[in-house]
Amino acid sequence: MYGTSLYSIEQAALVLKMVTPSLAPRRHPWTSLSSYTLILLVVVGSISCLIYSTAWIVMHHQYQATRPSYGPMNKMTSFYKNNEQHPGLAKSKDPISNHDTEELTSANMDDKRFPCIDKESPSATEIQQLLMNERRHLKITKPKNANNADYDYFKDMGLLYELVYAFVAEFQSNNIPIFLVFGSHIGARRHHGIIPLGDKDVDFAIFGLDNTQNKAIIRKVLHDRGLDTIKDTNFGYHVSTKLSHYFDFWLFEQHKKGEKEEVQCVGNQDDKGCADWYQRFHKPERQPPIFPSNNWFPPRYQMFGTHKVPIPNTSGDIDIHYSGGHWNTYCGDQKKNHPNSERLCSNFYGDYPFVFIKNDMTEELRQGSIILHQSPIAAPIHNTYVYSKKNNRKAPVSV
Repeated sequence: MYGTSLYSIEQAALVLKMVTPSLAPRRHPWTSLSSYTLILLVVVGSISCLIYSTAWIVMHHQYQATRPSYGPMNKMTSFYKNNEQHPGLAKSKDPISNHDTEELTSANMDDKRFPCIDKESPSATEIQQLLMNERRHLKITKPKNANNADYDYFKDMGLLYELVYAFVAEFQSNNIPIFLVFGSHIGARRHHGIIPLGDKDVDFAIFGLDNTQNKAIIRKVLHDRGLDTIKDTNFGYHVSTKLSHYFDFWLFEQHKKGEKEEVQCVGNQDDKGCADWYQRFHKPERQPPIFPSNNWFPPRYQMFGTHKVPIPNTSGDIDIHYSGGHWNTYCGDQKKNHPNSERLCSNFYGDYPFVFIKNDMTEELRQGSIILHQSPIAAPIHNTYVYSKKNNRKAPVSV
């Protein structure tokens, strides 16, 4: 009887446990594992974390090895300090592809292949042929501002670079220092040419305030090519063309402040000058920045198209104006409706040419895996300059 009752109680308890499992006592699954199993799980987890961390570090270094050469940098950082590699410069793989590597290395390392523009300039036909020879393997992206249906990239660029070199040569022939500046300065450093991501103009800085002389030089270049459209602006002069890009000339002045020499955009003295432009297009209280003279002089000669032209000695003028100094990390429009993630230059490496720096300090222009050319890194050209009180600027002097 008692056995039967005990059996019935056990059966009832079992049924109750099955019907109401939530009332049954629970044991955490970890408590059912042995100490050896727990140790094994900890070891396996640690090894997995180590493998993941190592893979991330390797991928990060590979990305750093393939990013462009010059950035990011802080504001007003000297682009090259004492002719040494800037600590922000990344190094690319060598080689990145076997596409004509031997031919490119032997032919393009000769600096004579990329002459500096001095007082003479090449023709549009010559420039066009050089561009075609170099970029025949590329997929060419039509500039956004080229609206005509029969647009010819090589013809347009040939005529455009012809004007660039002619302006440089003519101003230098008149002993007026001229530099690529702002977006065109970025283009020279980052693309060895005009920025291909929607840029619409070529910007020059000229160190001469004589409007009559400046406009006579510009008109001579335009007249020789059947053009004659120049407009006075607050910052200097605007030259429109029938090509995909126009030209802006910014008037700069080099002046002494005590024992120091400084450089600043002053603009057209017959108008309101650069200060008016900065107040219109920047914060109202902003004035044109003042740079140490050695940010600009002596100039460097950098590839821009098929030839080398003068650029400022450091990246000071673009560090302070573009993307907080990260002009080589972010590309394209800086407007608020374009998030930084969409503007990463790395998004465009396969679509446009970018400059990379190799371990031997050689600049390499490539688009995707195609190497376009290699060139010795830009170095300052130490011309002889004297300070002229008469025109309040430095001018090159033959010795």
